[in-house]
Parts: sequence; C-alpha cells; structure tokens
Amino acid sequence: LIASLFFFFCERETSIEQVSPAAPLKEEYLIEILMNDEFQEGLSPAFGTVPQAIARLLGRRKSEKAIIPLFQMIGGGNFDLEEEVIHALREIGPVAKAFCMKKAENSSGHDFERALIALQAFVPDEEIRECASKLLEKKLPYPPHLKEYLLSLIS
Repeated sequence: LIASLFFFFCERETSIEQVSPAAPLKEEYLIEILMNDEFQEGLSPAFGTVPQAIARLLGRRKSEKAIIPLFQMIGGGNFDLEEEVIHALREIGPVAKAFCMKKAENSSGHDFERALIALQAFVPDEEIRECASKLLEKKLPYPPHLKEYLLSLIS
C-alpha cells in the first residue's frame, strides 16, 4: 500500500487518481499511516508525499472516520499537507463542516484555530457566516490573527 502511495511531485496527481475511492482499503489503516510520525519527519524519503496522498484519498472516499484525524493534522507546520487536509475535509462535505463549526463554537486554543482554518475551505456558506457572527458577538478577546479568520468567514 505504501509503495503505491509513494510518489514524487510530478507523478503524485496521476498516482492518486489511479487509486479508486472504492478500492478495498481499510480506512483505519489509511488513517494510521496518515498519523504515523515516520512520514512526518523531514529526513524521511516520503516526507509529505504519503500523508498528502492519503489525505486526498480519504477526502475522495468521503471518509467520516477520517474527520478527527484530518482535523488534528491542521497546524502541524507542514503547509503542503495542511492544504491537502483542508481540501479533504471539504470533499468529505457537510459532516466535516458541521464538526468544524461545532469545534469553533465550543473549543478554545488550538482546536478553535484549527476549526477557523478548516472552515475557510467551506466559504462562502450562510451557516458558517452565522456561526462566525455569533462568535464575534461574544466580544471575546481574540488574538488579531483569529479575529481576521472570523472576519474572513463573514465576508
């Protein structure tokens, strides 16, 4: 499995597209590989490529089981992977959007920031606009960058 997901930049898109969303791959194994620190280390020959491919595949499969692990990957410092993760959450759809909105409404700290980052992928959206407006109405002392995220969800 890993060998078929290990590719280089120019081959990555083609290889991902060749893996059918209906392929009999256990999502639990894909998630385990996605979360594996070995593929996150800068010295790993697969740095970024395997987790990015798995994130994309989980999104294409609309894997609801992957929502929490994908969400947890946001803010890890690998911006290429984060982009794929956010795209995967968007592809998963309304269930992922609802999860992120709930995290924005009920969390603080890192999970709150992750939720605001993930929700950017669903904009424009009236539900998200209402959620962001309610959060701003609370008049909490948001750091400037988080306030900017909230404002961008409204506009």
